[in-house]
Amino acid sequence: MATPLAALCYRLDIVEKKTVEGHATFRATQALVRDLGEAEEKHAKMHQKLLDAVKSLPHMTENVTQLYQVWHTELVTYVRNIMTAKQLAASELLGSIVPSLQLHLGECQAQTRQVLVDIRTSHDLYVSKKGHLVTVKHRYTKAAKAAEALLDQREASNTKLESDIAGRASLSDAATPSLASLQQRKHDVLNAIEARLSKSLSDVREAQTVYATAHADVLCNRDAHRLLILTKLAELHHIEEHRVECLQGKVLGPFAKVYVKLARSLSLAADTFFVDVRQGLESSMSMPTFENTPGDGSSDASVASLTSVATQMRNDGDVTAKLAEIFQLLQTLHEAHAKRLQQLLSANWTLGPLEGPSVHKAWDQALASLEIAAHAHSDYGNALRCNIAPLWAAMCAAQASTKRQIVNMVNDTQMKRIGVRNNQRDACSRYEMMIREVDARLRQIKSAEREASTEAQLPQRDRFVVLTWRDPASVRLEKLQKSLQEFQETEVATATKQQAFAKEASEMFAKIYDVLVSTVHGDFQNAKTVEWGALISILTVWEDVLGAFTRTLDRSLEDVVVQVRAVSYDADVLAFVAEHAVLPPPGVVHGTPMELYYSPRLTAVIDPPSVPLIAATTSVINSWPLKRDPQQVEAAIFFVLCMGTIVLYWSMGLVETQVRLAHALVLELAEPVATLCQYLETGTN
Repeated sequence: MATPLAALCYRLDIVEKKTVEGHATFRATQALVRDLGEAEEKHAKMHQKLLDAVKSLPHMTENVTQLYQVWHTELVTYVRNIMTAKQLAASELLGSIVPSLQLHLGECQAQTRQVLVDIRTSHDLYVSKKGHLVTVKHRYTKAAKAAEALLDQREASNTKLESDIAGRASLSDAATPSLASLQQRKHDVLNAIEARLSKSLSDVREAQTVYATAHADVLCNRDAHRLLILTKLAELHHIEEHRVECLQGKVLGPFAKVYVKLARSLSLAADTFFVDVRQGLESSMSMPTFENTPGDGSSDASVASLTSVATQMRNDGDVTAKLAEIFQLLQTLHEAHAKRLQQLLSANWTLGPLEGPSVHKAWDQALASLEIAAHAHSDYGNALRCNIAPLWAAMCAAQASTKRQIVNMVNDTQMKRIGVRNNQRDACSRYEMMIREVDARLRQIKSAEREASTEAQLPQRDRFVVLTWRDPASVRLEKLQKSLQEFQETEVATATKQQAFAKEASEMFAKIYDVLVSTVHGDFQNAKTVEWGALISILTVWEDVLGAFTRTLDRSLEDVVVQVRAVSYDADVLAFVAEHAVLPPPGVVHGTPMELYYSPRLTAVIDPPSVPLIAATTSVINSWPLKRDPQQVEAAIFFVLCMGTIVLYWSMGLVETQVRLAHALVLELAEPVATLCQYLETGTN
């Protein structure tokens, strides 16, 4: 069956150039897909670093607010999903599409190369046969001219010799050659010319036979070459059709599907992240952060709550600063990927001008989609820097100010509590020490009283002996009693007042301690509420920015899918043929007729026209005044057989062509006839 490329049988150079550009399209597509796969692989590795940074958020296993634990958990899941999607896309591009494309490129190149080699081989054979035809024609013409020259020489010699014989017959001079010698000379000269003429005519017949055989061979080879060209063009048609189908179904189609799948994974991961984070933030704000523990400041629970407030404020500040750094890393990640895509697109990815229009549109749309993706990544990074980074900076500044205020309040409360407790402890210790001192002095007084009583019972002489080395017991008793009274009026009274003052201060601090703790907890709760609002604002802005990013990718990929589906080899090849075919197509030339040397005398000698071919050949051979040559008869018979074989082969070729056309017509009419029969059966029923 004839294909559209059959109209380009006179433009094989254009067809070959188109196949070469088709291979270049495969190579360009392979290079683009490979570079994109490597870019996505690098992007996935950068997401791995981002995931490691998110996992290393500080204080996640320590005392930190539930708000940041929610962010940490969901952010780890989100970044891991993005990294997995990027790794999967890179794996499909590098591990599936690129090897498949390389395999199809090798097959297409091998098939096309074989077709072009067959065409060149057939063309070279045809050209060589035409060159051989020119050579044998020149040889035949040269032999014919030589034979004609011998005929002229024979006539001229015969005329001259006849003139000499006639002149000698009219003379009676004995000095001149005799008439017999002139006739013998005539016989010898003409016999010599006849011998040469016989050899020359034999050469003419042989050259004519070779020329006729070469001419018939050229005609046969021309038809075979034309048929081979049409056959090979049909093969090229199917190869090109398979190439475009492969480009559509196994390269551009899977390429678009990979990025559509990647975009859907990004959208799904983002939607899941924002929903889960909002739910987590709502649930974390509905839970009480701390429970106030009333008491006098000595309760371990109340002390631990204040300590926890200070610790949480410090830990939350560290986490917020780290989250701000993570978003800067996310911004850098997307800006780097945008630069990578722009650098990739800066190369020359233009397809050849002979590639089909639908393939050009799909290819240009794919490049435009990649350019849109590069701008989308750049805009996303710019939005992270301009819209979200200031929110994190403002939140960190507000959090630092609030942290300083609350930590100072906690420290002041703790210092007051410690001071009151230390003051009360010191006062109690001093009062207890004074009491012990009073008890010791009372014991001394009692001992002095016993001694005074004993001394009073002693005789006068013994009393003098006892008093020689110390005061009398009565005197010492009086001194001890006076010292005790002074101690009680000064030191004990002071210690009692200090104890009473410390107790009063402790009671007063116990009354205001709950108020201080409640104030700290309230300020902490207000700070967490402000942080919750800031996190919600950041989440909302990020959701809007990321939504615009994913929507841009989705729209560009939809256009790519539409153009890939619109690729049509039939439309492309018809447009290609309409642009480059020779219109109107030249008529089929079955070969120029064989040009025999025109010489009536030579023709009359070689092939008299009134006698049939075999009989004429035999009669001419018999009429020549030469010796019969059996090889000449065999050559003539061989020439007739060759001509018959050529005519038979050409007739069989025509019959085969008509049979193919009839078969193609039957195939074309089979489907309409089946549809018509089905319609008639339906109408009858």
